Amino acid sequence: IVVLCAVSCIQYGTNSGTEYTLVADKLIPAHPVNLTVSDEKDTPSTVKQAEELPLYLAKQRARNVTIREICGPKGSIRNLTTTQAKYVLEHTIVDDVHRLMYCVVSKVACSNWKRVMQVLSGHKYSRVEDIDKVHLTHFSFLSSYSPEEIDYRLNNYFKFMFVRHPLDRLFSAWHNKFHESFLDMQKKYGVPIVKQFRENTPADPKGDDVTLVEFFKYLAGTKTSQFNEHWMPFVELCQPCYVDYNYIGMYEDLENEAKTMIDHLKLSDKVTYPTRQRYYDKNSVSEETKKDEWHKVSPESFQEVVKKYATDFGLFGYPLPENIEEYISERIQ
Repeated sequence: IVVLCAVSCIQYGTNSGTEYTLVADKLIPAHPVNLTVSDEKDTPSTVKQAEELPLYLAKQRARNVTIREICGPKGSIRNLTTTQAKYVLEHTIVDDVHRLMYCVVSKVACSNWKRVMQVLSGHKYSRVEDIDKVHLTHFSFLSSYSPEEIDYRLNNYFKFMFVRHPLDRLFSAWHNKFHESFLDMQKKYGVPIVKQFRENTPADPKGDDVTLVEFFKYLAGTKTSQFNEHWMPFVELCQPCYVDYNYIGMYEDLENEAKTMIDHLKLSDKVTYPTRQRYYDKNSVSEETKKDEWHKVSPESFQEVVKKYATDFGLFGYPLPENIEEYISERIQ
């Protein structure tokens, strides 16, 4: 991704070899907004049109400008490498009945969106709340279609995804996968992390007590292309520079954003977005504990990790924190 800078720029790189350029004081909008990609330019006439649109559509158009500024002209999924295309194709659920496609982003309410997609796809459940083991449910993914069928769906279906503040998502992934009952994740990722980054490593580590410090050291020293889906950057997981999403919603205003999109699609008589499960409240972390954990992370690790998510911050309007204290003061009460 290349951005030509007419003003001062800040350039970031990732271990995957991709370089991103942030235009200082220009890249990040003042407020998070939604996205519909089009070729329209930000001219006085289009700004006036945006003012006359319903608020959610005006927000989509405003986001469109930012996406194109960062990504440049529209790309094609065919321009991606095999590995890059694999991620987005294997994480995009297809509903041929309603001509919908949802790119699954872990740790951004994806369980409930899977429930919604399951009901819409005509499975045996008629209510979202009745679905329990959503991750074991069979879905049709974009990767199962032929190249021609993929192109048709990308060009004709309504495509959406939801995003979240990158650092909030990382904290959620760390706590959920390394401090709750996810033995496979702990064995695959937790044990190696403990062995590599902990002094006085126990003889038989379980990987169920990885610290945030250790997790950030792992992230800082690992290529983003090798990240698990639960902490892979949005830009690599769903490829918004190459897939023209009709709607990108924000986790921070999830209930309103979800209802807005479902109403826009005229599907509110068939499905409603479910309320937050009690499970998450039982396993929530206090604000004080969050602050304590973040204060333990070194400034060096923090900066290295933030660089890897620089494009995620820019694309979706999240201010890029200069240090841990700035992040805590803005995001944790």
